[in-house]
Amino acid sequence: MIYAVASQGHKPQPMNLQLLIDSIPALIHSGLPDGYLDFFNRRWLSYVGLSLEDLSGWKWTATIHPEDVAAVVEKWRAALTTGEPFEHEARVRRADGEYRWFLVRTVPLRDEMRNVVKWFGTSTEIEDRKRAEAALRRSEAYLAAAQRLSHTGSWALNMSSGELFWSQETYRIFGFDPTRTGASINETFLQRIHPEDRSKIEEGLKAAAIQTGS
Repeated sequence: MIYAVASQGHKPQPMNLQLLIDSIPALIHSGLPDGYLDFFNRRWLSYVGLSLEDLSGWKWTATIHPEDVAAVVEKWRAALTTGEPFEHEARVRRADGEYRWFLVRTVPLRDEMRNVVKWFGTSTEIEDRKRAEAALRRSEAYLAAAQRLSHTGSWALNMSSGELFWSQETYRIFGFDPTRTGASINETFLQRIHPEDRSKIEEGLKAAAIQTGS
C-alpha cells in the first residue's frame, strides 16, 4: 500500500497502487530479467485494443510496424545483454489500425549484487514531433533545391561573435568548403569582397552591430 501526500491538517490517504498505475497519463510496462514483458497498464491495453495475454512475452512485437520490428528487437536484446537502459523510437499500431510514433524508454531495477531483477518502461507518443520534423526536412529540401536552381544563397550572422551560418548554395557561390562551419566573417565573406569595397561592408556591419546592441 502507498500513501498520497496530504496537505496540512489532513492525514495521508492510502492509495491503491494498481489504480495509480492504470490512472496516470502514461503507457507503462514491465519485464522480467530475460526480457519477457509481463505487464502493460490499462492505458497501454486500451491504446492497442488488446489484452495482456495478447502482448505478454514477446507477442507485443506484433503491434510494432513491420519496418521497425527488427531494429527494436535487436536493440532490446542488446540492452538485456549489457543491462543498460533501453531507448528507441518506433511506430506502434493503435486500436484503430493506425501506426503512430512512440519513444520507448525502459530502465533496469537491480538488487544489492547489481543483478537486474526487473525492467520498467514508459512509452510516449511523439507522432506530432515526428511529423513536424518531417515537414521541416521537406521545407529545407525545397529551399535547398530552389537555391540550387536559382543560384541564390542565404546566410545569417551572429553579430556578437561574428559567426556565420551559410546555406549550402552560399558555400558553393563563394567557393568555400561546405564542411567548414562556424568560421568568422573575416575568414570567409570579406575575403570575397573587392579591397576597394571592403571598408564599406565593414562599416555597414559595425553599424548593424551597434543597432542590435552587440
